[in-house]
Amino acid sequence: MIEEYPELRGMDDQEELRNSQFLQEHSQRVLDAFDHTIDSLDDVDYVIQLLKKIGQMHADLELKPDDMWKLEQPFLAAVAECLEDRYTPKFQEIYSKLITFIIEHVVNGFDPH
Repeated sequence: MIEEYPELRGMDDQEELRNSQFLQEHSQRVLDAFDHTIDSLDDVDYVIQLLKKIGQMHADLELKPDDMWKLEQPFLAAVAECLEDRYTPKFQEIYSKLITFIIEHVVNGFDPH
């Protein structure tokens, strides 16, 4: 997926990627979107429209729905790493449902019809 972003092309070194200002800012926007999504779950219609809009923005960048699904396992791994021994099967189920919900609606935004 890195090759889809001109700012990251040619960065093969993990340390170089970690130090990329573009990647840091994009990662912060992604985390902010997750936070906003979770904070807004009391208005599911709003959240779905927001996620679809995010999907359309990524479709406009010529990303593919499969690119979005590539985020699922790294997201779950990051949550597991953060929660450590508190990452119980119940939390795994909750976060798995959350990321599936998010990605499904982002992917729905790739097709504006």
